[in-house]
Amino acid sequence: MWKMDLKGAYTLMDVRPEEAGMFSQELVDGLIFFHLCGVFGWSCTPAAFQVITRAIVWELRHKLRGKAKMYVDDIFGISLRKNLEYDMACTRKTVIDLLGSKSLAADKEEQGTRLDIIGWVIDLDVCRLSIARKNLLKAFYGFFNLDLEAKTNLEEVERIASYSQRYSLVCRVMMPFQACFNRLIAAHWNSHDRFDWTDEAKLAIRMCRGALYLVSADETSYTKPLWSFRPRPQLHHRDGRVTVGGRIHHIRTNRGW
Repeated sequence: MWKMDLKGAYTLMDVRPEEAGMFSQELVDGLIFFHLCGVFGWSCTPAAFQVITRAIVWELRHKLRGKAKMYVDDIFGISLRKNLEYDMACTRKTVIDLLGSKSLAADKEEQGTRLDIIGWVIDLDVCRLSIARKNLLKAFYGFFNLDLEAKTNLEEVERIASYSQRYSLVCRVMMPFQACFNRLIAAHWNSHDRFDWTDEAKLAIRMCRGALYLVSADETSYTKPLWSFRPRPQLHHRDGRVTVGGRIHHIRTNRGW
């Protein structure tokens, strides 16, 4: 696997001089600031940058011997060892031809069988998907910093609900505990409200703490195997005993149906 990073991301987009006035920003003392390139914080910037992302992906799809994907300014790909240097050189040329000689962050280029890619760890040696250490530590802090006997608020619940939903992809045992966080959010939608943790939420938080510890302690047993992402064929049977209407699904796994 290999990955590259565009240097400056949104700042690689130039603003046409005749339209610079649309990107002006009023400062104090009557000063006005004009943005001459793409800016962070504007909700439309990702949509505009997506045009560049799609253009690069289209070029790489027709040039590489391996495969590559792109998320905003992060490019990541997979190639046979004999094609690795060719594919990386081809990607560099494609990006530089489009965005200029200083558009790539050379210090962020990586290659190997285990890489951190947009917050996840993909390990080809053990064929597992795990959580990047930086993100894992943030989730650890988010769950272990909670005082379950004190009152909480909507922002705190939404934060741990986000962690729970995201990382249940890796640790499936966390998935059933997501529902209680959603119920808390639905019951206390006022951002200024202070309320107690419910008993089921306390249990869910303790379970998530344990699940995150297991992920950090034993990646080979408590993370997601790569084979589980393969499309699985489904069989559909009609049951004549069902009078209203229903369907029984049989899902094929490595252990059978």
